[in-house]
Amino acid sequence: GSFPPLVAAPVQDRNMIMDEVYQLKKELRVTQMESHRMGEEVVQRLGLMDGRLAAGEANLRSLDKRETANANTGQQGNAEAEIRMREVQGEMARFKRAVEAEVRSVVEGLKTELRQREGIIQQLDATTRGLQLQLRAAEEGRLASERDIKAAVERRFDSMQEGITKQEQQIVDRGLALERVLQREADERA
Repeated sequence: GSFPPLVAAPVQDRNMIMDEVYQLKKELRVTQMESHRMGEEVVQRLGLMDGRLAAGEANLRSLDKRETANANTGQQGNAEAEIRMREVQGEMARFKRAVEAEVRSVVEGLKTELRQREGIIQQLDATTRGLQLQLRAAEEGRLASERDIKAAVERRFDSMQEGITKQEQQIVDRGLALERVLQREADERA
């Protein structure tokens, strides 16, 4: 009755390890999907910022043309146009700096998060590899236990058979001895 636990323990370990590996693989897939989604989000935001920047630059160019056309309407108009032009250019420069800063911040944030996620993925990989090694060791242990059990059973069987053969031989020997005794008695009677 002491055989089953030897075999059952590695199988339970193996099932636990397999569950853990499956769980880790699921987490890894979720992490990869999240990273992909974040990347798409940043690309979308960058696209929107580029669009706003392009629109602002287009407005500035059309204003340039209008101001040039209006430049002939007199000295005062010219001075006002120049002031407005400088204001618009200042505003555009501020907007461009703000957009660039936001883009830099988003990209840096994304890089940091991706680095963290890479670290997590590497940890998961290492854990999975460790679990696979444990699993292999458990499997090898199970096989070794089975081999040991089989060898012990075979040894026991062999020794039992040997014992049975000896007993049979003893019975045969006793039978022969008894036969000789009976024969001798019969001879003596005759």
